[in-house]
Amino acid sequence: MPTVKGYISNGKLSSLEGVYTRLFLVWMEIVEILRSEDDIVLSVGVMSSAFPIDFFEESPQCGCGFQCGGGQVSKLRTNPFLYPYEGN
Repeated sequence: MPTVKGYISNGKLSSLEGVYTRLFLVWMEIVEILRSEDDIVLSVGVMSSAFPIDFFEESPQCGCGFQCGGGQVSKLRTNPFLYPYEGN
């Protein structure tokens, strides 16, 4: 299982390690995530992208998929620019 490291502060995750997104055909490490009003901003260093906060409204717990706590996630929003990491 991959290791994720970073620092948590009010409205921000910084110095992240182990969190990736695919940008076109290249896997990039997300180094910072912050909240800016009603958006979540994902930064891969020199580039960043903002997404509406409601894209992140539902978050399944690790290892249980979308059936956490006997309940089921009522809706799932996807973003065509974010893909699961397929690295080592």
